[in-house]
Amino acid sequence: MDPGVGFQPEDGEGRLHSQAGQASVRAMRGPRLVLVVLMGSAAALCCVGGIGARERLYEGKPLDRWLDAGYEDVSRVCYEVGPVAAEAIFTKLKREHPRYGRWGHYRTFWDKMPLFCRKFLPRPRVSGFDEWRACHALLAIGPQVVPSLTVSLSDRHYLVRSVSAQTLGMFRQRGNNIRGALPALRVALRDPDVTVQEQAAAAVGADLKAGAAAGRTGW
Repeated sequence: MDPGVGFQPEDGEGRLHSQAGQASVRAMRGPRLVLVVLMGSAAALCCVGGIGARERLYEGKPLDRWLDAGYEDVSRVCYEVGPVAAEAIFTKLKREHPRYGRWGHYRTFWDKMPLFCRKFLPRPRVSGFDEWRACHALLAIGPQVVPSLTVSLSDRHYLVRSVSAQTLGMFRQRGNNIRGALPALRVALRDPDVTVQEQAAAAVGADLKAGAAAGRTGW
């Protein structure tokens, strides 16, 4: 054998090594696929989870389902349920917001998954429950929800803080008294999230404008 030429295995031995390599790749791919599917399933359970067992019912139907109804039904149900409906509204917002909710995050994760993995995972759900729908539902409860919104201004989720400030501003524009929420709104002016700051500033500005018109200068 020419010493300048590397060892060349016979055809049979070469095929054997090739088959062994392919088997090794398949063996590695199996555990990886299982791991990816398990991770995806865990993400699906966390992000696309259904209604909890403790979901409040109204007329035998989960409040969460009522929030998917039309304008009149949502208004009626939220008004009759009262301030306790705020918790369900915020829970739905955090879960189903099209961009920033858990469903939206799962959709982004799902889109990046290989096609062969998607068939093992639930398809992303679609929802249009955004800030405006949450605000409408909260406004339908009436001014009695203001104390709950004041507490929600310190929620860990910025969507909840932003919608709380937005709804308080809309209540003030309607002529409702939100003075009890002003200290919390002042704190929200320094919120880490810019949107929360803007909504809080709008709510406080509406109050100042009304106060000036009535000849009051203080808070």
